[in-house]
Amino acid sequence: MPKTIRVKLGKHFKVAVQYKDVVSFENELNNKGLDFYLNCKDESSQCSLVSYYLFEKDRSAVDDLLQENEIVANYETLQFANLSEQKNFMGLYIKLVGVFIVLLVMLKVVDAIVKP
Repeated sequence: MPKTIRVKLGKHFKVAVQYKDVVSFENELNNKGLDFYLNCKDESSQCSLVSYYLFEKDRSAVDDLLQENEIVANYETLQFANLSEQKNFMGLYIKLVGVFIVLLVMLKVVDAIVKP
């Protein structure tokens, strides 16, 4: 059911789809019977995007639909970073800084021994 304002007023999430994929995306939404609300186009510097509001309960169905049809979309929700990757990077950074400090100390000791 296209253009249902109930979606925007209820618990929803927003998906921005590239203009070239609009027809196939809407067709798949209609085939699956998913309610959506179509917002006017958002012009960005890179490409034209069309914003869709969809019910939160339909998120998994929309994810499957996007993957099956290889449609690139942007979710306008908060995404949490993968903390394990950040933790690994910080560990590597600390090790490199530690090695650098040890090398500086060793050079200082060798310099002190060579030049009394």
